[in-house]
Amino acid sequence: RHEHRKDFREAEDIEEIARSAGLDLDQFRKDIADRSLLDRVAEDHTEAVEKQGVFGTPTLVFENGSKFFMRIKAPKDPQESVRIFDSLTELFVKTDAINEVKRPRPVDK
Repeated sequence: RHEHRKDFREAEDIEEIARSAGLDLDQFRKDIADRSLLDRVAEDHTEAVEKQGVFGTPTLVFENGSKFFMRIKAPKDPQESVRIFDSLTELFVKTDAINEVKRPRPVDK
């Protein structure tokens, strides 16, 4: 959503994302049409908001109660993803001294 500025309310955009992720589009369409799956996602969302204070994805919640939200660009090197995750875990899970970090961004025009 953020990187490509897509509007996920359009079925074509959702299918484009599913296709690029390598999903089976026939199964994906069946799952999207299955109201019970949507209800389950809605229940999980409500629980996350009400019990964990989640306000965006991805928000990671750990067994010790630590949690954090992050918005990152996908690194080109998969090992960089591991390094970033380990660094964030060190900052936000192994200590409670850091409450919030935000990097200012210029306004998109």
